Amino acid sequence: MTPKQRDAYYRRKYGISAAEHDERGKGGCEICGSTGKTRGLPADHDPKVRKRRIKVVRTGKHSVVASADGCASILGVRAASARAAMRERLKTLSYRGAVCFNCNRGLRCFFDNPERLNNAALYLRAYQNKLNGVKISTL
Repeated sequence: MTPKQRDAYYRRKYGISAAEHDERGKGGCEICGSTGKTRGLPADHDPKVRKRRIKVVRTGKHSVVASADGCASILGVRAASARAAMRERLKTLSYRGAVCFNCNRGLRCFFDNPERLNNAALYLRAYQNKLNGVKISTL
C-alpha cells in the first residue's frame, strides 16, 4: 500500500490522517507499550459509536440539526448534508488509538466492557497474591 493509499484509507475509515495515527502509535501500543514488529500498529475503534442512529430535526426554515443518541450534534442547512457531516464526525469519534494485535484482540474478547476487564484484572491479582507465599520446587 502506498503512503497516499494508506492516508486515503485512514481518512475514509476513521476520519483522521495516517500521520495522526502514526503520531498516536509512535510510543508503541497504548495498552502494553509494544511496537509493531513487521507492520505498524493497527487502529482501534469503537464499533458501537459508528452504528448510532442519526436523527435529523428541522429547527427552522433554513436549518436542521443532526444528532446521534446524545453523542454529538451538527447544525446544517439540508438534512442530507447534516446527516453526512454527522457520519464523518462519528468516524472520528470512534477512533480510540493505536494498539497492538494482541491487545486489540483482548479488548474484543472482553466485548469492550471495562467492568469485565477490571474483573479479569482482579482475578489475576488474587491468583498472584495466592502464589506469593508458595515455594515451587522443580524435580
